[in-house]
Amino acid sequence: MYGLEQTNETFYLLPQFSYEYKYKTGHRINLFYASNVIKPVASQLLPVVNMLSPLNLYYGNRNLKPEYRHDASLQLLLFDQFSGISVFAGINGAYTKDKIAWSRKIDESFNQIFHLTNVRDDYSMNSMLDFSSPVRKLYIKVAISLREDINKGISYINGVENISLGYRHKVKFSVENFNKKKWDVQTGISYEINDNRYSINESMNYTYNNLSYFGEIRYTPNDKWHFMVSADVMNYNTGSFEDVLSVPLLNAEVNYNFLKNNRGMLSLVCFDILNKNTGIERTAYENYLMETRSNIIGRYFMISFKYRLSKFKRDGGVTISV
Repeated sequence: MYGLEQTNETFYLLPQFSYEYKYKTGHRINLFYASNVIKPVASQLLPVVNMLSPLNLYYGNRNLKPEYRHDASLQLLLFDQFSGISVFAGINGAYTKDKIAWSRKIDESFNQIFHLTNVRDDYSMNSMLDFSSPVRKLYIKVAISLREDINKGISYINGVENISLGYRHKVKFSVENFNKKKWDVQTGISYEINDNRYSINESMNYTYNNLSYFGEIRYTPNDKWHFMVSADVMNYNTGSFEDVLSVPLLNAEVNYNFLKNNRGMLSLVCFDILNKNTGIERTAYENYLMETRSNIIGRYFMISFKYRLSKFKRDGGVTISV
């Protein structure tokens, strides 16, 4: 309607702080804090219904408040240049006041109506630990990575407050060779668990995990040829699906450099050599798991030609690809 106007005035203090302490060569501590205001975008303020799906109606809210977010982090870096051992540890936390979230109502026909609203708060925290060290007797370098994520959020279902707690645990271990003059070999394994809990309906709780193996071999006998083979095996496992999904992917690539200063490169790439990509993807969302099945090409080959405009033997510059 013409002539109607709504003005909202807000005032926020947005302090920031950062501190770095180098107490020894290769040893550093970082401390950081920042605050931020996240304003709702225009589409979130529109009270007009979005009817792209008749079973799911989405409404904006012209009375939404901006989110007031605080972030803090503490990081520690240790590196010994003599032994080659490195350690990186960090913890990050965030608190959001007036978090913009969905309020969902389900009618007797199981149609869903979504309204945007401000909830009182939202919390998240994540921590990490990365460790790597050479094993000189075996001419390899080993690395291990740990991740922990926690999130506490609020949404509304049929007017009832639903508190969600999400936990994510991930560990990754990898091994690679030390001398990469001609051979570059890396392999490893990672395991991840997603655990989600809800206050109003325990039947919505789920645990989702996947185990993956990966490996890559690169061989460069001279400045003309380059060969690469990579393999990934993803295993998805959750109680919400009947079967365990395993997807092995194997790719290979051959590059040949020619012309003066190796300015031209001809590449042959084969994707999904085993033709095992099923086109199935399982994804974890806030309160449900979704399996998507897509039509895919499967195994295919691609030939490409690249020409570097720079006359010098170095990376970078402008490259033309065909």
